[in-house]
Amino acid sequence: MKKKWPILEIGISVLLIVITFAIMNYPINITSLEFWLFIMLAFFECIVVVLISKLIKKKRKKKKIDKKYLEHVNQTKLIIIFVLSIILVIVLSIIRNILVDVSRAKNIYPEDSEDFAYYVDEQTILIPIPSYSVYLGTSWGELMQFNSPKNANQLKEEIENILNSDTFIKYETEFGDYYYNSEYDYTITGYDVYEGLAINSFNYVFCNGNCAEM
Repeated sequence: MKKKWPILEIGISVLLIVITFAIMNYPINITSLEFWLFIMLAFFECIVVVLISKLIKKKRKKKKIDKKYLEHVNQTKLIIIFVLSIILVIVLSIIRNILVDVSRAKNIYPEDSEDFAYYVDEQTILIPIPSYSVYLGTSWGELMQFNSPKNANQLKEEIENILNSDTFIKYETEFGDYYYNSEYDYTITGYDVYEGLAINSFNYVFCNGNCAEM
């Protein structure tokens, strides 16, 4: 009697590999890190499917096989596969986001971006920021957001050095320290630094004019 091919295991393995391939944005360049990461994950998925299949078959041999038992085994197998698929998708999404951030960081973060040009009332003002920072946008006309591959503690230190330099006049107010730039007539009323998986971010709270005296 010929040995049957494990159709279910092969189908599940192929499905997982295809999902992984799609989530990782179809890595086909064999010289890239993403391609070899995909190969490792695909190999791991096949091993997991085979191990689970053998474990279920081993338990099946120890018990008397009947219809209800087979239904229970199939349900258990489907639940395990479903849970593993969800975990795999989450892990792959996190890995993909990290790889995308790292890839973008290599290409778009300028080394000498120590001044950010911002337009207010058709005039250009310069706002000093840490190097290797990229402008993301401004919310509500006052919250300037930036990304940076630098360590969060390093960003905090550099921002503190910038705000406490001769570029700004420091005012102590009831709402905290305000930093006024008299050359371009604007005030930084605060900042925040956020830690990400691979890329960190920070923002400036911006106010046009000398807000410390308002």
